Amino acid sequence: MAAANASARGQRRAILASPVAELTGFALAVDCLSPRCGGERSYAVTALAACYGTGMTVGEVFAPDAVRAWL
Repeated sequence: MAAANASARGQRRAILASPVAELTGFALAVDCLSPRCGGERSYAVTALAACYGTGMTVGEVFAPDAVRAWL
């Protein structure tokens, strides 16, 4: 995980390089911002790890465009 004194960009890079299975206790909130979507949904990151495999990093799970926008 990122060091507490790292820059915001450094922290984001460290999170993206982390194995998704190590991020226990975190949740991902997703909202498509459309009335048809039904609002925000939350997913446990450990549940995502079960779907994608424990060897994948957070950056590999998310779409590359979303990751680039976050950095």
